Amino acid sequence: MPERRTGGHSITVEAPMRVAFGVVVDISMWQLFMPPVVHTEILERHGAGELVRLWALTNGEAVRTWLYRRHLDTSERRITFVNESPEPPLASLRGAWSFRMVDERKTQVERHHEFGVVDDDPLTARRAAEGADADARVELDAVSMVAERHRELDKILLSFEEGLLVRGPVRAAYEFLDEVSATKNVRLCFPHRKIVYKDVAVPEHLDALTGHWTLTEHQDGVTVGARHTAMIKPSAAGAPALGGAATLDDARAHLREQLGEASMDVLRRARDFAEGTRSRLMGPIASR
Repeated sequence: MPERRTGGHSITVEAPMRVAFGVVVDISMWQLFMPPVVHTEILERHGAGELVRLWALTNGEAVRTWLYRRHLDTSERRITFVNESPEPPLASLRGAWSFRMVDERKTQVERHHEFGVVDDDPLTARRAAEGADADARVELDAVSMVAERHRELDKILLSFEEGLLVRGPVRAAYEFLDEVSATKNVRLCFPHRKIVYKDVAVPEHLDALTGHWTLTEHQDGVTVGARHTAMIKPSAAGAPALGGAATLDDARAHLREQLGEASMDVLRRARDFAEGTRSRLMGPIASR
Protein backbone atom coordinates (compact mmCIF):
# COMPACT_ATOMS: atom_id res chain seq x y z
CA MET A 1 0.00 0.00 0.00
CA PRO A 2 1.41 3.44 -0.94
CA GLU A 3 2.68 5.58 1.91
CA ARG A 4 0.19 8.24 2.96
CA ARG A 5 1.57 11.76 2.75
CA THR A 6 -0.10 14.81 4.20
CA GLY A 7 -0.04 18.56 3.82
CA GLY A 8 -2.14 21.62 4.30
CA HIS A 9 -2.35 25.37 4.48
CA SER A 10 -4.56 27.92 6.18
CA ILE A 11 -5.59 31.53 5.73
CA THR A 12 -7.39 34.10 7.84
CA VAL A 13 -10.38 35.51 5.98
CA GLU A 14 -11.99 38.85 6.78
CA ALA A 15 -15.51 37.41 6.72
CA PRO A 16 -17.91 35.63 9.11
CA MET A 17 -17.51 31.87 9.37
CA ARG A 18 -20.93 31.13 7.83
CA VAL A 19 -19.91 33.14 4.74
CA ALA A 20 -16.55 31.42 4.25
CA PHE A 21 -18.14 28.02 4.80
CA GLY A 22 -20.89 28.79 2.29
CA VAL A 23 -18.38 29.72 -0.40
CA VAL A 24 -16.79 26.26 -0.25
CA VAL A 25 -20.13 24.45 0.08
CA ASP A 26 -21.53 25.99 -3.12
CA ILE A 27 -19.41 24.04 -5.58
CA SER A 28 -21.67 25.11 -8.46
CA MET A 29 -19.93 28.51 -8.33
CA TRP A 30 -16.36 27.27 -8.18
CA GLN A 31 -15.73 27.78 -11.89
CA LEU A 32 -16.35 31.48 -11.33
CA PHE A 33 -13.60 32.07 -8.77
CA MET A 34 -11.35 28.99 -8.68
CA PRO A 35 -8.91 29.69 -11.55
CA PRO A 36 -8.36 26.09 -12.76
CA VAL A 37 -12.00 24.95 -12.45
CA VAL A 38 -13.95 24.97 -15.72
CA HIS A 39 -17.20 23.23 -14.77
CA THR A 40 -18.86 21.21 -12.00
CA GLU A 41 -21.92 18.98 -11.87
CA ILE A 42 -23.52 17.44 -8.79
CA LEU A 43 -24.39 13.89 -9.85
CA GLU A 44 -25.84 12.64 -6.56
CA ARG A 45 -26.98 14.20 -3.32
CA HIS A 46 -28.00 12.20 -0.26
CA GLY A 47 -28.39 14.12 2.98
CA ALA A 48 -25.02 15.66 3.79
CA GLY A 49 -23.22 13.70 1.08
CA GLU A 50 -22.79 14.47 -2.60
CA LEU A 51 -20.99 13.06 -5.63
CA VAL A 52 -19.49 15.75 -7.85
CA ARG A 53 -17.84 15.65 -11.26
CA LEU A 54 -15.31 18.43 -11.69
CA TRP A 55 -13.48 19.54 -14.84
CA ALA A 56 -10.31 21.59 -14.41
CA LEU A 57 -7.47 23.00 -16.46
CA THR A 58 -4.17 21.28 -15.64
CA ASN A 59 -0.80 22.91 -16.26
CA GLY A 60 -2.61 25.67 -18.12
CA GLU A 61 -3.16 23.37 -21.09
CA ALA A 62 -5.40 20.29 -20.94
CA VAL A 63 -8.80 19.90 -19.30
CA ARG A 64 -9.18 16.80 -17.13
CA THR A 65 -12.08 15.51 -15.09
CA TRP A 66 -12.43 13.76 -11.73
CA LEU A 67 -15.14 12.40 -9.46
CA TYR A 68 -15.22 13.69 -5.88
CA ARG A 69 -17.37 12.50 -3.01
CA ARG A 70 -17.95 15.21 -0.42
CA HIS A 71 -19.51 15.24 3.04
CA LEU A 72 -20.80 18.56 4.37
CA ASP A 73 -20.85 18.79 8.16
CA THR A 74 -22.73 22.01 8.86
CA SER A 75 -22.63 21.66 12.65
CA GLU A 76 -18.85 21.27 12.80
CA ARG A 77 -18.24 23.54 9.80
CA ARG A 78 -16.15 20.87 8.09
CA ILE A 79 -16.16 19.54 4.53
CA THR A 80 -14.36 16.31 3.68
CA PHE A 81 -13.63 15.12 0.15
CA VAL A 82 -12.32 11.98 -1.56
CA ASN A 83 -11.14 11.77 -5.15
CA GLU A 84 -12.84 8.62 -6.44
CA SER A 85 -11.04 8.66 -9.79
CA PRO A 86 -7.36 9.44 -9.06
CA GLU A 87 -5.00 9.18 -12.00
CA PRO A 88 -1.29 8.29 -11.97
CA PRO A 89 0.95 9.36 -10.43
CA LEU A 90 -1.67 9.66 -7.66
CA ALA A 91 -2.92 6.42 -6.15
CA SER A 92 -5.27 8.19 -3.73
CA LEU A 93 -6.30 11.69 -2.68
CA ARG A 94 -8.53 12.89 0.12
CA GLY A 95 -8.75 15.92 2.34
CA ALA A 96 -10.85 18.36 4.30
CA TRP A 97 -11.80 21.99 4.68
CA SER A 98 -12.20 23.23 8.24
CA PHE A 99 -13.35 26.60 9.56
CA ARG A 100 -12.65 28.24 12.91
CA MET A 101 -14.15 31.52 14.05
CA VAL A 102 -11.48 34.04 15.06
CA ASP A 103 -14.13 36.62 15.89
CA GLU A 104 -17.47 37.64 14.42
CA ARG A 105 -15.79 39.11 11.35
CA LYS A 106 -12.81 36.81 10.87
CA THR A 107 -12.45 33.12 10.07
CA GLN A 108 -9.46 30.82 9.87
CA VAL A 109 -9.89 28.47 6.92
CA GLU A 110 -7.71 25.38 6.61
CA ARG A 111 -7.36 23.15 3.57
CA HIS A 112 -5.81 19.77 4.47
CA HIS A 113 -4.92 16.96 2.05
CA GLU A 114 -3.62 13.40 2.19
CA PHE A 115 -2.39 11.40 -0.78
CA GLY A 116 -0.41 8.39 -1.98
CA VAL A 117 1.55 7.93 -5.20
CA VAL A 118 1.95 4.92 -7.45
CA ASP A 119 5.03 2.80 -6.59
CA ASP A 120 5.95 5.22 -3.75
CA ASP A 121 8.62 6.84 -5.90
CA PRO A 122 10.25 9.64 -3.78
CA LEU A 123 10.70 12.07 -6.68
CA THR A 124 7.11 11.55 -7.83
CA ALA A 125 5.90 12.01 -4.26
CA ARG A 126 7.81 15.28 -3.90
CA ARG A 127 6.35 16.66 -7.13
CA ALA A 128 2.86 15.55 -6.11
CA ALA A 129 3.29 17.27 -2.75
CA GLU A 130 4.38 20.49 -4.45
CA GLY A 131 1.37 20.34 -6.75
CA ALA A 132 -1.06 19.65 -3.90
CA ASP A 133 0.42 22.52 -1.86
CA ALA A 134 0.11 24.90 -4.81
CA ASP A 135 -3.51 23.85 -5.38
CA ALA A 136 -4.33 24.42 -1.71
CA ARG A 137 -2.88 27.94 -1.75
CA VAL A 138 -4.76 28.87 -4.94
CA GLU A 139 -8.04 27.56 -3.55
CA LEU A 140 -7.61 29.31 -0.19
CA ASP A 141 -6.80 32.62 -1.89
CA ALA A 142 -9.88 32.25 -4.10
CA VAL A 143 -12.16 31.50 -1.15
CA SER A 144 -10.73 34.49 0.71
CA MET A 145 -11.30 36.80 -2.25
CA VAL A 146 -14.95 35.86 -2.67
CA ALA A 147 -15.80 35.68 1.03
CA GLU A 148 -14.31 39.10 1.72
CA ARG A 149 -16.50 40.58 -1.02
CA HIS A 150 -19.71 39.03 0.31
CA ARG A 151 -21.35 42.38 1.05
CA GLU A 152 -21.06 43.50 -2.56
CA LEU A 153 -21.68 40.22 -4.41
CA ASP A 154 -25.11 41.39 -5.56
CA LYS A 155 -23.35 44.25 -7.35
CA ILE A 156 -20.33 42.45 -8.79
CA LEU A 157 -22.06 39.22 -9.87
CA LEU A 158 -24.09 39.17 -13.06
CA SER A 159 -25.91 36.07 -14.28
CA PHE A 160 -28.68 35.77 -16.85
CA GLU A 161 -30.27 33.33 -19.29
CA GLU A 162 -32.07 33.68 -22.60
CA GLY A 163 -33.16 31.45 -25.45
CA LEU A 164 -34.78 31.10 -28.86
CA LEU A 165 -36.94 28.50 -30.56
CA VAL A 166 -35.21 27.00 -33.59
CA ARG A 167 -37.24 25.10 -36.18
CA GLY A 168 -34.32 23.20 -37.58
CA PRO A 169 -32.08 20.20 -36.86
CA VAL A 170 -30.34 20.18 -33.49
CA ARG A 171 -27.13 18.97 -35.14
CA ALA A 172 -26.92 22.10 -37.30
CA ALA A 173 -27.55 24.45 -34.36
CA TYR A 174 -24.94 22.63 -32.29
CA GLU A 175 -22.34 22.75 -35.07
CA PHE A 176 -22.82 26.49 -35.43
CA LEU A 177 -22.46 27.11 -31.68
CA ASP A 178 -19.45 24.81 -31.56
CA GLU A 179 -17.71 26.85 -34.24
CA VAL A 180 -18.60 30.21 -32.69
CA SER A 181 -17.59 29.20 -29.17
CA ALA A 182 -14.22 28.00 -30.41
CA THR A 183 -13.02 31.56 -29.84
CA LYS A 184 -13.45 31.04 -26.10
CA ASN A 185 -10.36 30.13 -24.11
CA VAL A 186 -11.60 26.85 -22.61
CA ARG A 187 -14.71 24.87 -23.50
CA LEU A 188 -16.33 21.52 -22.81
CA CYS A 189 -18.48 19.99 -25.53
CA PHE A 190 -21.38 17.62 -24.87
CA PRO A 191 -22.49 16.90 -28.47
CA HIS A 192 -25.93 18.16 -29.44
CA ARG A 193 -26.73 18.99 -25.79
CA LYS A 194 -24.44 21.57 -24.22
CA ILE A 195 -21.26 23.60 -24.69
CA VAL A 196 -19.65 25.01 -21.54
CA TYR A 197 -17.11 27.81 -21.74
CA LYS A 198 -14.78 29.70 -19.44
CA ASP A 199 -12.73 32.71 -20.45
CA VAL A 200 -9.24 32.43 -19.02
CA ALA A 201 -7.92 35.73 -20.40
CA VAL A 202 -10.79 37.93 -19.20
CA PRO A 203 -11.06 41.68 -19.90
CA GLU A 204 -9.34 43.88 -17.33
CA HIS A 205 -12.66 45.01 -15.82
CA LEU A 206 -13.73 41.42 -15.00
CA ASP A 207 -12.47 38.78 -12.60
CA ALA A 208 -14.27 35.94 -14.38
CA LEU A 209 -16.64 35.09 -17.23
CA THR A 210 -18.24 31.66 -17.63
CA GLY A 211 -21.36 30.20 -19.19
CA HIS A 212 -22.91 27.64 -21.46
CA TRP A 213 -25.04 27.09 -24.55
CA THR A 214 -27.77 24.45 -24.31
CA LEU A 215 -29.92 22.64 -26.87
CA THR A 216 -33.22 21.02 -25.89
CA GLU A 217 -35.23 19.09 -28.48
CA HIS A 218 -39.04 18.94 -28.33
CA GLN A 219 -41.97 18.53 -30.72
CA ASP A 220 -41.86 22.16 -31.88
CA GLY A 221 -38.15 22.15 -32.69
CA VAL A 222 -35.12 22.96 -30.56
CA THR A 223 -34.82 25.52 -27.79
CA VAL A 224 -31.32 26.96 -27.94
CA GLY A 225 -30.41 28.66 -24.69
CA ALA A 226 -27.55 30.68 -23.29
CA ARG A 227 -26.39 31.37 -19.76
CA HIS A 228 -23.62 33.83 -18.92
CA THR A 229 -22.15 34.60 -15.50
CA ALA A 230 -19.59 37.32 -14.86
CA MET A 231 -17.77 38.63 -11.81
CA ILE A 232 -17.06 42.33 -12.13
CA LYS A 233 -14.02 43.82 -10.45
CA PRO A 234 -14.98 46.22 -7.64
CA SER A 235 -12.75 48.79 -9.35
CA ALA A 236 -14.67 48.50 -12.65
CA ALA A 237 -16.70 51.68 -12.10
CA GLY A 238 -15.42 54.22 -14.59
CA ALA A 239 -13.87 51.63 -16.92
CA PRO A 240 -14.12 52.77 -20.57
CA ALA A 241 -15.09 49.24 -21.62
CA LEU A 242 -18.20 49.58 -19.46
CA GLY A 243 -19.17 52.95 -20.85
CA GLY A 244 -17.42 54.87 -18.09
CA ALA A 245 -20.22 53.90 -15.69
CA ALA A 246 -20.01 55.95 -12.50
CA THR A 247 -21.15 53.19 -10.12
CA LEU A 248 -20.94 49.40 -9.92
CA ASP A 249 -24.70 49.22 -10.48
CA ASP A 250 -24.31 51.18 -13.71
CA ALA A 251 -21.31 49.07 -14.74
CA ARG A 252 -23.32 45.90 -14.13
CA ALA A 253 -26.24 47.21 -16.20
CA HIS A 254 -23.90 48.17 -19.04
CA LEU A 255 -22.25 44.73 -18.98
CA ARG A 256 -25.67 43.05 -19.04
CA GLU A 257 -26.54 45.00 -22.16
CA GLN A 258 -23.20 44.19 -23.82
CA LEU A 259 -23.30 40.47 -23.10
CA GLY A 260 -27.01 40.24 -23.89
CA GLU A 261 -26.63 41.82 -27.31
CA ALA A 262 -23.71 39.56 -28.20
CA SER A 263 -25.52 36.49 -26.88
CA MET A 264 -28.75 37.16 -28.77
CA ASP A 265 -26.76 37.81 -31.94
CA VAL A 266 -25.21 34.34 -31.67
CA LEU A 267 -28.59 32.74 -30.91
CA ARG A 268 -30.23 34.39 -33.92
CA ARG A 269 -27.39 33.34 -36.20
CA ALA A 270 -27.62 29.77 -34.87
CA ARG A 271 -31.36 29.81 -35.58
CA ASP A 272 -30.87 31.17 -39.10
CA PHE A 273 -28.15 28.61 -39.83
CA ALA A 274 -30.17 25.65 -38.54
CA GLU A 275 -33.40 26.72 -40.23
CA GLY A 276 -31.49 27.37 -43.45
CA THR A 277 -30.06 23.86 -43.20
CA ARG A 278 -33.57 22.49 -42.76
CA SER A 279 -34.74 24.37 -45.86
CA ARG A 280 -31.84 23.02 -47.89
CA LEU A 281 -32.61 19.49 -46.72
CA MET A 282 -36.33 19.83 -47.40
CA GLY A 283 -35.85 21.46 -50.80
CA PRO A 284 -34.84 18.34 -52.75
CA ILE A 285 -37.58 16.33 -51.01
CA ALA A 286 -40.29 18.88 -51.81
CA SER A 287 -39.24 19.00 -55.47
CA ARG A 288 -39.70 15.28 -56.01
